[in-house]
Amino acid sequence: MFQHQKWLLLTALTLVLGCTEEKPESAATAEVKETESNSEGAAEKAEKKSVKKAALKAKAEEKKAAKKAKERAGSEKKNANSDEAEVKKETAIRDTKSPPTEAEKTEKPGLAERPKEMRVRTPKTAKSAVERAVKLAAQDGGNKRGRTVEKRAPSVKSPTEKPKRPGPVATSKRVAASPPIPISHALSSKELREMTGMRFKEGVLEGQTPSPRYNSLYFEGDRKDVFGVAIQLWHEPALKDTRARYEQMKIGYPNVQETGNITNYTFFSHWGKVYHMVFMDLKRRRVATVSSEALTPNQLFTVATRVRDRLLR
Repeated sequence: MFQHQKWLLLTALTLVLGCTEEKPESAATAEVKETESNSEGAAEKAEKKSVKKAALKAKAEEKKAAKKAKERAGSEKKNANSDEAEVKKETAIRDTKSPPTEAEKTEKPGLAERPKEMRVRTPKTAKSAVERAVKLAAQDGGNKRGRTVEKRAPSVKSPTEKPKRPGPVATSKRVAASPPIPISHALSSKELREMTGMRFKEGVLEGQTPSPRYNSLYFEGDRKDVFGVAIQLWHEPALKDTRARYEQMKIGYPNVQETGNITNYTFFSHWGKVYHMVFMDLKRRRVATVSSEALTPNQLFTVATRVRDRLLR
């Protein structure tokens, strides 16, 4: 009885020990399985990512190829359209020319229908000239003279022609020179007196001859030793010439101060008591100056405004 109990006790201990040893094995197995599953999941994710990346790259290359094909097709279409336009143009030119009729094909073109380079003028031969000279000499009764003319037949002139006189030929027509720029309407001595209260009389501004590109006015005051009022006008053929003249004057004049009072391109200058107002109008390609020693700067501005309204507008 005692041995039987002992055996049962040993069996129970063996079972207990077996259970405790199996537990760690099952935990380790689960951990291994979890690690394997995690590694399998990471590998699967990496594989999916690489597949996705390859698909995106292939799609981008496909779009790029489609774009190139579209551009190539567009250029080919453009070239084809230009070729077609040239063909249509040539066809239209060919159609405008009426085809020649049967009569025109068979008939030879006359002298008037031939091109200028194909026309040949038949010169008078020396023989015909000699014959004319001989006849003329026979009418005058000079056979010897006729023989002389026969030797010089090519230079014999027609009896109706008058010998040309050497040297210049006088003509009744005269080539008139181009008139200078109109400037007399810019200002008058009466208007100048009304604006300034001083008396002036018209004079002549020396230094440059009036021409189609230049003209001037000068008003002399009572004092001969004081420079009166001078108006000068230049008209240039192109905008660049107008701008170049204005810039050269701005460099050459002393004590220049740029203002925009008269036009957008205006500068004031003075040398001693002589004042200058220079202004330009690019639209009319004109440059004008008003200079005076007799006027004050304010009076000069008033006169320059009147001149601008008359010459530049």
